[in-house]
Amino acid sequence: MNVSKIAVLACLPFLLATQRMEAAETTVIHFACDGKLRTGSTQPEPVQKIRLVVNLVKRTVSFAGLIAPFTKIDATNIHFNGTSTDPYGMALTVDGNVDRVTGALDATAMTTAVSGKTSYMTTTHWEMLCRPRTRLF
Repeated sequence: MNVSKIAVLACLPFLLATQRMEAAETTVIHFACDGKLRTGSTQPEPVQKIRLVVNLVKRTVSFAGLIAPFTKIDATNIHFNGTSTDPYGMALTVDGNVDRVTGALDATAMTTAVSGKTSYMTTTHWEMLCRPRTRLF
């Protein structure tokens, strides 16, 4: 066996481990987003560096404390929608889209609470442009 074949065989475990690490790293993508937030009928407020996480294994999108499963994913968009209820009976529904080409996020969250015979609803809307976060190391 010549020296070059021995060198390749010696490096093979390292190369395979590196490929596995790279595959694992691309299953969760972190973004930093800037844009506008509007609550109810108020004027939009600027927001900066909102963290967005797209988990391709769990098929979830999370940002601003919200987590929602994908409802559809294609070459250009990730659509998400989910509803949860907290222990006090407040329902939270989030619906949105991430454009995989431009990084644009458009999402709406509706919070509904019932107190006696009265129900309250708050709507929050995000329009943001998201960029992948750069690595420090």
